[in-house]
Amino acid sequence: MYYNKGMEEISNKILKNYLLGKCSPREMERLTAWARESDEHARWLFRMTDAYHAYRASHQVDEAHVQRAELDLLNRIAKEEKSRKHRNGVRWAMYAAAAVLVALFVMTGLHYWEDREEMVRVVALDGVRHVLLPDSSEVWLNAHSTLRYPRHFNDDGRQLELDGEAYFEVRPDADRPFVVRNEFLTTRVLGTRFNFSTRATDNTAEVTLLSGKVRVSGNYGEGMITLRPDQRVILDKASHSMEIVQTYAPVSAAWHNKVIPFTNMRIDEIVKALEEYYDVRIDISPRLQNRATYTGVINCRPTVDSVLADLSYSVPFTFHRKNGRLVLVPKQP
Repeated sequence: MYYNKGMEEISNKILKNYLLGKCSPREMERLTAWARESDEHARWLFRMTDAYHAYRASHQVDEAHVQRAELDLLNRIAKEEKSRKHRNGVRWAMYAAAAVLVALFVMTGLHYWEDREEMVRVVALDGVRHVLLPDSSEVWLNAHSTLRYPRHFNDDGRQLELDGEAYFEVRPDADRPFVVRNEFLTTRVLGTRFNFSTRATDNTAEVTLLSGKVRVSGNYGEGMITLRPDQRVILDKASHSMEIVQTYAPVSAAWHNKVIPFTNMRIDEIVKALEEYYDVRIDISPRLQNRATYTGVINCRPTVDSVLADLSYSVPFTFHRKNGRLVLVPKQP
């Protein structure tokens, strides 16, 4: 079955995968594009998502029911798509909408449990989504990312699953370690701020620490590494190797609030942060390479030129382009 209310066609299977948190990156991109085509698409999707989670919150089923319901829905999809050609257009559209609603509400009985704790699934479709966890820890979920966590944390700890990228500000709790997992890495913390990034289409998984201390373990025997602030661990998914690199950690988390703070930093250190965020090369005149330090905040604008223009009011430089590269020179008296 398909919804065709614009240029994009969205299948029942994609909608089912979205509600179950099983969308591939390609499916998520397609669903996002469909939702952005019109307010009608977006409203329908959000209504369906809200109804799904409201129903989940009030029903409990066992794993056997989960498997039967999913198989039943897949069979419905196959039968409906096979017979779609024989239906009248408008009449079929009305029937299809009703059928998918029934089928999806069959699926709303699905629950995923971990130690009998009901799981909450949050998806960021297009843009950053803020999540307040049961322990008052905060998470900023990047676009096309999914977070799963128990509705109530128990005494065994705070267990979360992430697919995509998220920035965490963890509330300290020495008795309940905070653990974030994905397919490749497990990160354990007590109270800290860190960025966790991995996607199915990426070749690496990364954890960058802004403050506190975290312990990162590879899930396939790659070992265990303890990070300190301004360190990043990079796991290569193909070779199953891990390495630590020094970095300016706030750059990794700037996507969630579009701000990069800097305290007592030299101009070359500030430029290095901008190079990483905007993926550009910036040359600095030797006359600017001194020991002067600066403190302030960079507001991440759409272009690096806009940021440099803002920064030049507080740091004495001007800039121009030469051979396609940005060059910073001292400001003339």
